[in-house]
Amino acid sequence: MATAAKSKKVEIQEEDEFEAPPRKKSAVKLIVLVLLLLIVLAGVGGGVYYFLTKDSHPAAGAEAGQEKKAKPKEKKAPVKPAFATLEAFTVNLMGEENQDPQFLQVSITLQAKDAQGVDGIKEHMPMVRNRMLLILSSKKASEVSTAKGKDKLVEEIMTELNKPYEEDDEEEHVIAVFFTTFIIQ
Repeated sequence: MATAAKSKKVEIQEEDEFEAPPRKKSAVKLIVLVLLLLIVLAGVGGGVYYFLTKDSHPAAGAEAGQEKKAKPKEKKAPVKPAFATLEAFTVNLMGEENQDPQFLQVSITLQAKDAQGVDGIKEHMPMVRNRMLLILSSKKASEVSTAKGKDKLVEEIMTELNKPYEEDDEEEHVIAVFFTTFIIQ
C-alpha cells in the first residue's frame, strides 16, 4: 500500500505539472493581446495626431512639403496701388417732377492695376471725362443720394470706363472707383 500511496502522490504531482503550463500559455496570450492592443492604439493615436497637425509641420509629408515649396513661387511682390485723380465734375442732374433743378459736384479717383494702367487712363483722359459726364448727367438726385445708388453708379462708371478706347485696346484700365467729394444741391 505504501507504494500505491506513493504512486498516487506522484500522479497528483504529475497532474499539477501538466495544469501549470496552460496557465502560462494563457498569461502569455494575454500579454501578447495587451501589447497588440497598445500597438494598435498607438498607431491610431499617431495617425490622428498626424492628420490634425500635418499643415503646421513642414515635414508632414511629401505632398505638404511640395505645397509649401510651391507657395513662395506663386507669391508675387505686392504691387503698389496706382491712382489717377480726375478733376472735379459739376453736372446738372435730370429733373424730377415739381422740383427745382439740382446739381451734382463730385471728385473721383480711379484705381488702376499698375502704373501702366494709370498711363492708359491719362492717355485717354478726354474720352474718360466725356464718358463720366454722360453717366453723371443722366442721373436723378434720388438715384445717387443713397449708398445703394452710389454703389450702382460706381459699377456703371467702371463698366463704361473699361470699354475699349481704341479698336485694339482690350485692356481694362480701372479696377476701382472712389468718390472723394459728393455734393448734391
